[in-house]
Amino acid sequence: MDKKTFAIGTLSITGLLLLLINLVPMPSPAVADVIKDRDYQAVTAAIRQGGDGLFVIDNRTGKIGVFAYDNTRKGIVTLDIQDVTAAFAVKP
Repeated sequence: MDKKTFAIGTLSITGLLLLLINLVPMPSPAVADVIKDRDYQAVTAAIRQGGDGLFVIDNRTGKIGVFAYDNTRKGIVTLDIQDVTAAFAVKP
C-alpha cells in the first residue's frame, strides 16, 4: 500500500465517521440556565420576539427586569421592568 492509497482511505473513513456523527440527533436543552444568589436571580429563556432574554430578579425590591440583545443597536436593551407579583399575577 502506497502513501496515496493510505491517505485516501484515511480521509474516506474520517468523512464517513463525521457523516454518521451528524446523523445522530443531539438532545436539546430542556431548562434555561439559572443563577441564584441571595439578592439576585438571573435566568435565560426564549422570548416572544425571538432569541433569548435575560430575566433578572431583585429579591430585595421584588422587581423583575427583562433584557435582550438588539442587533440594530448593537447592544443590550431593556424590554420591561415591573414588580414580580404583577408580572406573574393570574388574570381571569
